[in-house]
Amino acid sequence: MTQASRAGGGLLALLLVTTCSPGDPAPPEAPPEAEAREPSLETPDLLDGRALPPHARPEIVAEFREAEQLRLAPSDGQGTANVEPADAVPAGSFGAWRIRFVAGPEGIAPGGSLVLQVSPFWGWSDPQPFDDRYPGFTRVETDAPGTRLVADPCGQSCLRVGVEGEPLPGGGEILVHYGGAGPAEARVDRFAEDAEEFFLRVDGDGDGVAAPVPAPPSLDILAGAARA
Repeated sequence: MTQASRAGGGLLALLLVTTCSPGDPAPPEAPPEAEAREPSLETPDLLDGRALPPHARPEIVAEFREAEQLRLAPSDGQGTANVEPADAVPAGSFGAWRIRFVAGPEGIAPGGSLVLQVSPFWGWSDPQPFDDRYPGFTRVETDAPGTRLVADPCGQSCLRVGVEGEPLPGGGEILVHYGGAGPAEARVDRFAEDAEEFFLRVDGDGDGVAAPVPAPPSLDILAGAARA
């Protein structure tokens, strides 16, 4: 699915300039808000020197600017993944999939994680590890010696698979059974889409900063039969 494009830009300071002739009374002291201000995430009132439009979301601009300052570890975002089965599925149908993630050379340290996010749009079941009677029930596993996995929701349509105990070594695998661990399965997009992605992010060193895995696995969602 085509994702909304991300905006960003610098925040400029405002400066109020006051002049007076020799005979004029001294102007009152400028209030604090009229003084020159340094660019700040707390005052994102300008974007690239232009006033923000009425429906702007300055808090999102601030989040993007903050994200630009984050430093990635070499292990962040490493790894490859595929999904089985990879066959196209009808819109609005239910199914079960196994996502096989293979860690990159650096592996994932204890405290690190793999994060799965299914599309937050159009009706996909949220991945959840709690109750197999409900859609989206997800089980995770690995055969890496001494490595334990703990799955917990971590946001809209997201599941964090935390690594505990021993590290997941380079080349180690995590299997994510999305909808395949219970009878309710998982519901897919209600609309036809090409290459609907299973987004994956890796926090390799456990500092809370994750980067996307390149070339995430995807499914084609087919339109249903025409109806009069």
